[in-house]
Amino acid sequence: MSKLETEFVDLKDARIAFRQFGSGTILMLLHGNSQSKKIFSRYQTEYFKMYNTIAVDSRGHGESESNDDEYSIDQYSNDIIEFCETKGIKEAYLIGYSDGGNISLLLAKTTYRT
Repeated sequence: MSKLETEFVDLKDARIAFRQFGSGTILMLLHGNSQSKKIFSRYQTEYFKMYNTIAVDSRGHGESESNDDEYSIDQYSNDIIEFCETKGIKEAYLIGYSDGGNISLLLAKTTYRT
């Protein structure tokens, strides 16, 4: 398995950790509550090789940092939007489970363009 390096993006009020692997169409991987980007390591290096995968730690999870006392799906979704803006990502596929699935659904609802 290839070594995945953790990188960071500084948002307005959080430092978001992520691991990027591959090339091609961007596929963002969003974990569930109390998990981290690490659960996607094998998917990034073995199963989704045809994509440029980006596994993101939500604020308050894994290696991401913030000073929040409470979290919400709205806040996590806004973080992904700001993350993409900071990284220059204009479109991406999403895979999420549990909270990551809820984040994905909210992102689809709020950012869908025809």
